[in-house]
Amino acid sequence: MPEPKTHKITGISLSNEPFEKYFRMFGILRQSKDRSQWPAETLYAAPYKPLLLLSILDLLEQGIIKTNLIELCQELGELFTLYCSKVLAPEKIGNIGMPFYHLTGDGFWQLIPKPGLENLSSEKNSASGLKKVLIGAKFDDELFNLLVIKEVRDAFRRLLIQKYFLESIQQKLLELSQVNKAVFEYSENLLKKPSQNLNIKEVAGSSVDYVKQVRDQAFRKAVVKAYEHRCAICGLKVITAEGHTAVAAAHIVPWSISKNDSVTNGIALCHLCHWAFDEGVTGISTHYTVLASEQLTLSGNAPGVFLMMRDRPIFKPDINERLPDIEALNWHRKNVFKRL
Repeated sequence: MPEPKTHKITGISLSNEPFEKYFRMFGILRQSKDRSQWPAETLYAAPYKPLLLLSILDLLEQGIIKTNLIELCQELGELFTLYCSKVLAPEKIGNIGMPFYHLTGDGFWQLIPKPGLENLSSEKNSASGLKKVLIGAKFDDELFNLLVIKEVRDAFRRLLIQKYFLESIQQKLLELSQVNKAVFEYSENLLKKPSQNLNIKEVAGSSVDYVKQVRDQAFRKAVVKAYEHRCAICGLKVITAEGHTAVAAAHIVPWSISKNDSVTNGIALCHLCHWAFDEGVTGISTHYTVLASEQLTLSGNAPGVFLMMRDRPIFKPDINERLPDIEALNWHRKNVFKRL
């Protein structure tokens, strides 16, 4: 009996009819095409469906998606935004609600409405609107059972990148999927060992800035997660329906000096509090209370909330091992915080 032929790209047996069926469907996604609206990098077509699917494949790879339920979660929104930033101009903001809804027209994706909220007509173009009425979405069960296999995920990822994006950026998108996996693994390790400055495992053939990308993104991811997206100084917590968060991760002792990405050398801060902490007009005491510099009271200043927050406890991580390192805070008070 002759050996069954294999797919020339994936090496998967052509006798696998479900694979061939869905591989073909992933290659003919319905897209809006307009040379005046979309760049050459996306072959002059809306890239949102393939970018959403690439983001979902990454969450499957990371083990965040474990069942055939895809929710409009913060992790999915973050990855989708990251992929969009690689192929679209900064002013072209990706709306994850559009592909999440419109993938229903491609034959393998179904929305799961909340009971009694089956009418989506007024919510279909908005992530916040969809979150009000949807539990999430699902693939055909047959397709999901294929996508849990790494070799199949890799094949579908290559197809999406080769089919819908200009050759000059295909390697960048493939590497991004590697970076996303490394970021997830490294950030989880940082959270498990919050006081340790861990090494990043390099990937053969990666670009020179691979380690920097992983380090920057994993540090931010780990610290923001440790503080549950809440600013340690003012307590602000806002996550949009698209998965964008109001806080970022700040090094207490700057990376340029410490070379230290441990969670305990980080603190989650909103943009205003981040600026104030870096400028030294705020600080944190050894008792984890907010310090406010007397410079805030100089003539012409209107310090507002910073003086109101003086001597208040910071908003801490739930796990004590993730609290800011006392020696790092001492360094900040000695070298950055302005007494007057």
